[in-house]
Amino acid sequence: MAGEVNGEARGEHYEGQVAVAAVILNRYEAAGFPKTVSEVNTHTNAFTCLDDGQYYLKPANPTYRAVIDAFKGWDPS
Repeated sequence: MAGEVNGEARGEHYEGQVAVAAVILNRYEAAGFPKTVSEVNTHTNAFTCLDDGQYYLKPANPTYRAVIDAFKGWDPS
């Protein structure tokens, strides 16, 4: 999930990174989306970072913290 957040929001403020993580979790919980975070991340045309390769860049520590904050319930999206 950190790879997804990093690829989609690497240049954003911290709150924007948390928002991307929250969107992933919201989709995971919503009807009509896949039922695993991994499947949400790779859902067709869901996130561009898989198409352009940015998903595979190594995330920085703040990205991991953003994912943790989203799991803790912060949702600025």
